Amino acid sequence: MGLVKRLVAESGLPLFGRADLVLELREPEPSAVFQWLRDMGVAGEEAFKFYMLFGGVPYYYRLAQQWGVKTVEEAVRLLVAGEGGPASPRGGVSLG
Repeated sequence: MGLVKRLVAESGLPLFGRADLVLELREPEPSAVFQWLRDMGVAGEEAFKFYMLFGGVPYYYRLAQQWGVKTVEEAVRLLVAGEGGPASPRGGVSLG
């Protein structure tokens, strides 16, 4: 359980009882991800590769959609490994 959730869910803690709405978010089902990929024009083995790379994290599929990425190789090159890529470990910040 995360810190914020603990603060509002466990009695005796400062924010207990103050939450009036709790949303439980989960990854989309794989079928929903594959439908999204089909809508982007990606299907078959390439869609499976995308799912193996990004799992069920919608953020990455939205980036791929925004950047017009159609292959996993493009996704890695442009979004992850590329200098300033939005999903790079450097968070898009150039160190050089």
